[in-house]
Amino acid sequence: MTELRGRMLADMKLHGLAPGTQKVYLKSVEHLARHFHRSPDRLSEQELRDYFTYLVEQKRVPSSTLRIEIFGVKFLFDKTLQRFARRTCGHRRHFHSDRWPAARFFSTACAMTSCREIIGWC
Repeated sequence: MTELRGRMLADMKLHGLAPGTQKVYLKSVEHLARHFHRSPDRLSEQELRDYFTYLVEQKRVPSSTLRIEIFGVKFLFDKTLQRFARRTCGHRRHFHSDRWPAARFFSTACAMTSCREIIGWC
């Protein structure tokens, strides 16, 4: 286990993440490292954007998979590396969530039916 992986695992345990969540977050960071052939802590913000764009446009991952990938990498950078912390206000650190892309969820039920039909089902 690398030092960074160990730190991230310890941070996830301290934050009370479930073992299944820990596993998929570690896997998402592993995918990122494999894609760039280097440690994630050496990646720039632009490289992160390029990676998520690659997942959407070339790999065409489902939004649920993209969401997991984003949250896993976000945890690493925000909590373990504290890399994208912008400013400190008193004793609290403020993180900017607008740096991270948001995976959109599309419901097939809403696309296929009208709202009136959905209300009628209840």
